[in-house]
Amino acid sequence: ADTNGAELISLGDYVGLRLDQNEAAPFGLAGFYHYSGGWRPTRLGTNYAGTGWHHFAYVVDDAANSQKLYVDGALASATSYAESIVYTGAGTNTFIGKHGNRGTTKDFFGKIDEVKIYNRALTAEEVSKLYSLPGINCDTSGSCAFGYGTNWLNQIGAVLESIGQTIKQLFIIKK
Repeated sequence: ADTNGAELISLGDYVGLRLDQNEAAPFGLAGFYHYSGGWRPTRLGTNYAGTGWHHFAYVVDDAANSQKLYVDGALASATSYAESIVYTGAGTNTFIGKHGNRGTTKDFFGKIDEVKIYNRALTAEEVSKLYSLPGINCDTSGSCAFGYGTNWLNQIGAVLESIGQTIKQLFIIKK
């Protein structure tokens, strides 16, 4: 992670998902959105830099006043804020791997695969199913398999070791 964390995605300067943020406790994973009075964060006090492949999802359900962070298909943190996302008055640049309107202190160093943004809030079951889809699946030790059991490490050897920090899937879901 960079000096102030690693921005996975920044939708303008309105919604973001950041790894290893260190600006407010608890430090670690943070999903956040802009409202008329400032920022509303949902945080998990866990850092992920250098821990291998992970699936992250940040769900903002405006109708239910809920915000949820999922890690590897499981609910990891939740908040309840009544304020809606405000999409005016801030930057409009959307970036993957860096903050949309700041310097370079929140750059993500690694690889990101399968970024999806939905116009509706997914359920916990849908997030879990997305995490469980066949593809490259890696555990916390860095052991990876393709599909449902082919040993990917044996097939590509040292290539995986050179990848470094890698994100399996990333979703920011808002309604």
